[in-house]
Amino acid sequence: MIIVCEGEKIEPIYFKHFKSRNKLISIKIVKSAAGKDYDALIRKAVEEKANIESSCTVWCVSDVDVDHNTPDNQFVRNTQLKKYYEDAKRNGFEIALSNPCFEVWFLLHFICSTGQMKNYYEVRKKLVEYLLDYHKNSNVYGQL
Repeated sequence: MIIVCEGEKIEPIYFKHFKSRNKLISIKIVKSAAGKDYDALIRKAVEEKANIESSCTVWCVSDVDVDHNTPDNQFVRNTQLKKYYEDAKRNGFEIALSNPCFEVWFLLHFICSTGQMKNYYEVRKKLVEYLLDYHKNSNVYGQL
C-alpha cells in the first residue's frame, strides 16, 4: 500500500504507526508537500506507483478545508475536488478526505461526530477535550 499525504508531518506520523500494529502489511508513506494542490498530489502518487514493481493499492490523503477569504470558495473547492476524484479514479487510486482537516481523524478515536466543523480551530476545540495538551503536528498516536 502506498499512502500519499498532502501534509509533511502529522499524516505520515499517524500512518507510520500502522506498520507497528501489523507486521504483515507493507505501507509506504509518501510526503507530497503538495499542500492543497490536488494535481501535485496525484502526480506524486503516479510517480511513486511507477517505482513499485509489485501490485499495490494507492491512497491519496488530503484535507478539504477551504480558504474563507476566497470569493466563491466552496464552488472553487468543489470544482477542485471533482477533478481530483476523477484523476484518482482514472489512475486506479483511492481517496481519503479529511473534512475539514486531518485532526478530525484523531477526534473520531474518541467520539462519532457528524457535526459540521468549519476549520482546524473548531476541530481542535473539540479535540482538546480528549487530548488536553494537543498542538498541531503532535505525535499523539499513543494516546489514541
